[in-house]
Amino acid sequence: EFRNPSSITQNTDWQDAIFRIAPVQNYQISAGGGNNLLKYHLSGGYLNQQGIIKTSDYNQFNLRSNIDVQVSEKLKIGSSISGSYSFGTFPNTEGHLGSRGVLSAALASSPTIPIKNADGNYVSELLDPLGVPVENPLFILENFSDKRNVSNLFCNNFFEYEIIKGLKFKSSIGINFSTNEIKLWKSSLLGSYGGATSPATAGVTKAESLNWLNENTITYKHVFKEKHSLDAFVGFTVQKDRYDRLSAGATDFPTDYVTFLSAGTVNAGTHYISEWSMLSMISRVNYSYAGKYLFTATVRRDGSSRFGTNNKWGTFPSFSVGYNLSEESFMKSVKFINNLKIRAGYGISGNNQIGNYTHIGLISSTNYVENNKIKPGLVPSNLSNDQLTWEKSKQLNLGMDLGLFKDRISLTADVYKDKKTDLLLAVQLP
Repeated sequence: EFRNPSSITQNTDWQDAIFRIAPVQNYQISAGGGNNLLKYHLSGGYLNQQGIIKTSDYNQFNLRSNIDVQVSEKLKIGSSISGSYSFGTFPNTEGHLGSRGVLSAALASSPTIPIKNADGNYVSELLDPLGVPVENPLFILENFSDKRNVSNLFCNNFFEYEIIKGLKFKSSIGINFSTNEIKLWKSSLLGSYGGATSPATAGVTKAESLNWLNENTITYKHVFKEKHSLDAFVGFTVQKDRYDRLSAGATDFPTDYVTFLSAGTVNAGTHYISEWSMLSMISRVNYSYAGKYLFTATVRRDGSSRFGTNNKWGTFPSFSVGYNLSEESFMKSVKFINNLKIRAGYGISGNNQIGNYTHIGLISSTNYVENNKIKPGLVPSNLSNDQLTWEKSKQLNLGMDLGLFKDRISLTADVYKDKKTDLLLAVQLP
């Protein structure tokens, strides 16, 4: 028939069959106001976005509130809350023809066959020995489901009390909580590669993440004799993070009408929990004289759950000095220079960005043979390391800031040396 193209009456545009115009709707509403004693802001929104591929969509609701209250002359409290909930459907767009990727199927399907036959059933070349082994893209969309929803809640509350003039105590607690759920379903009518059908499969993953942080600080600010400015604070913080994920899969469903895992044979599952925590003590002093001579010193001591029993704590001091030449009287005659400052600093910082349980000897699952039978077992996956401790970065910095013609031209130059010790690096044992 290809020798006589006029005999081909079918001309199916498969990309036009799976794609569509996808409108987006976005609604936002907000209100705010207040006075010297109360300030507030409230907002909410809704987003609806259809995907350009049929059956795909995304929806999101969000809400935010900020409230600050001056309870008395000395006491102030505040709260900030934001949350969102989103859900959507995501078709199997990526992947090879054999794994039923919709885009690949649309590009490989022949335009000479219709989408459906006279009986209303989908048509494909999958079982045609002379055609490309590709399933009908719209049939794939109808028999595969990937539904997801995500919830997020962030809340931060604080209170601040002025003990005496210039001396304030502030305490805050913040919580970041999120959940994530994924539900997958593949009908038994949908096969893989050359097979027209295959057992129905389903999978569910649920994850929760909770991170909370409590900060407590005392600050003192005062100016002595109009030239000596002092800004100091000490603080204590506590932070903990927990992540919990549970996944399960099932197959051999007796019917495609009941898609819950319990309707099939559960044949896979994993459960993963990971936690870390950190305690910190912080202090800082800022001093300046007449805006010309600047000095800053900080010391923080951090304890991390990611390190060995005897090495959880690290102390990290730093200091810096600055000289504002542009504030000197002899620079007033130099009109084109409005800012000239030289500075120097030295400090030690710590790094704990490694796995949560790297210092512990872990075990992993494996199989072994006993009496000619395969049995599940456990083996060590890594060695314990009680000496694991903070990676330290020691940095020396020299710099200059220059502003010309009322900062129309600005220049910043820095020279630094950074030396790292106790490097956190996984090394393969011989």
